Amino acid sequence: MDFYPANIKIDLEFDKIEELVFNYCLSDWTKEISFPLPIFIDKNEIERSLAEVDEAKISFAKGDSMPLQSFENIDDILRMLNIEDYVLGIDQILQLRSQLKIVQQLITYFNPDRQLVYPNLFKHIQTIIFNDGLVRTMDAIINPLGEIRSDASPALVAIRKVINGKLGEIDREFKKILTNLRQLGVLTDSGESIRNGRKVVSVFAEHKRQIPGIIHDESATGKTVYIEPNAMISLHNEYFEALQEEKREIYKILKLLCQQLRPYVEHFQTYSQLLLAPRLYSSQGKVWSRYTR
Repeated sequence: MDFYPANIKIDLEFDKIEELVFNYCLSDWTKEISFPLPIFIDKNEIERSLAEVDEAKISFAKGDSMPLQSFENIDDILRMLNIEDYVLGIDQILQLRSQLKIVQQLITYFNPDRQLVYPNLFKHIQTIIFNDGLVRTMDAIINPLGEIRSDASPALVAIRKVINGKLGEIDREFKKILTNLRQLGVLTDSGESIRNGRKVVSVFAEHKRQIPGIIHDESATGKTVYIEPNAMISLHNEYFEALQEEKREIYKILKLLCQQLRPYVEHFQTYSQLLLAPRLYSSQGKVWSRYTR
C-alpha cells in the first residue's frame, strides 16, 4: 500500500528530475527497467540508496568511476539457451559475452583499495563468484570482431583453406578471361560486375553470342549483357559449395558452444541481476519478477 498522494511526483517536480535522469540512460533496456523511478518510504532503503549515490559521486569526482556500459536484456536469450539442443545465433552469443565482460570489468574494478572507499557499492558484488571459463569458452570460438575464429575447429580450418584457394582460382581465371575479351573489344568500359554473387563480364549486347556462358542480367537499356563465362561456372559452384560446408560447420560449432554454456544459465542470470542490482530492492519489484515468474 502506498502512503503518499498519487500526484506527489508532479507536486514535488520529481517528474522533471526523472526526465533528466532518463536522458542519461545508456540503453532502451535501462530505460524500461528503471522508469518510473520508485519512491522509497523505508528509512533503511533511503539511507542505503543515498550512501550508494554518495559513493558514486565520489568516484566521478576522483575520475575513478565504475566501468559501466550499455547492456541489453538477455532474458529471452537465456530462455532459448535453456531449451535442449537450441542453437543461438552469433549475435545472441555476442550479447551474452558482452554482458559477461561488463561484469568481469566490474569485479576487477573493486580491488581491495576500492572496497574500502566504496563499501556500499561493493556489497552488490561481494558474494558474486565470476566464472572466467565462460568468457574463455566464447573467446575460443568468436574473435573480438564478432566473427567465428578459423581455428574454432580443425574442420573449419580446412574448409576456409579451401574457400581461400577457390577465391584465388576464381580471381586468376577471371583475369585471364578479361584480358582475352578486352583484346577482342567486346567488353563495355567497366568490363566486369557481380551478379548473384558471381563474377560476370559486362559485354555489349551485340557480342553476347561470342561468349559461351550464362546470361545473368542485362542493363535497363538492353545495350549491356552480364555473362558468367563457362570457365567460371564450375569454379563458382565449387566456391559456393565450400561456403555451404562452412555454414554447416559453423552451425555444429555453435551447437557445441551452446551445449557448453547451457549448464550455466543460472550464472548468467546472477550476472544480469548484478548489473540491475540497484533495482532489485526497489519497492516496485519490477526487475526481480523477470527472473522468478
